[in-house]
Amino acid sequence: MVIRGHTLILGMFAVVAVIAVSGYNALRSASRMRFAIGVYAEPRPGITEPGLIAASSAETEGVIRLPLYHPILVRIEKSTAGRSSLQAVALLLTQEGELLFPPQVLLVGKDVQGQPTEQTRFPPLSQTPSQSLLSVVVVRVLLASPATVKRITDAVAGGGPVHLTYSRLLSAARSLSGHAEMVTTEIRGR
Repeated sequence: MVIRGHTLILGMFAVVAVIAVSGYNALRSASRMRFAIGVYAEPRPGITEPGLIAASSAETEGVIRLPLYHPILVRIEKSTAGRSSLQAVALLLTQEGELLFPPQVLLVGKDVQGQPTEQTRFPPLSQTPSQSLLSVVVVRVLLASPATVKRITDAVAGGGPVHLTYSRLLSAARSLSGHAEMVTTEIRGR
């Protein structure tokens, strides 16, 4: 069988085009699932501290620290906040993979500049978690129904180190057509 040169080149071009388009679509789909998490401490009631206390700042040299006894604000940052068709559920975990509070659904709203936000507030921690570390996991799923939240909570129930718990949460999120992201912060005493 003899194939002419231009036929061979057109065939190879078609194969490369199909591979490029499928790769582009896979990367686009994966990047749509990713999102950034911001963790902040709100000023305590009765204290006249203005605004939020950022969990990360230049003076901490890359270490994220939150003060103890302050309400914790978890929000989805950047352009995906409030623009996704998925609903988000936040969890606070110890380094042993234990839930500190029941999971909370992030509420979609607008910030003071009118930009869409997704955030929730957790009550203050009354004591420093083990190793002074707090892991915040946000899971985005199609629908944050009670059954879905129970399935997410069941993924945490297995216990073990936080990285194994996060792995189970990520698997649960993917089985629910969603995604999970985690950030770990240091808790300081006062």
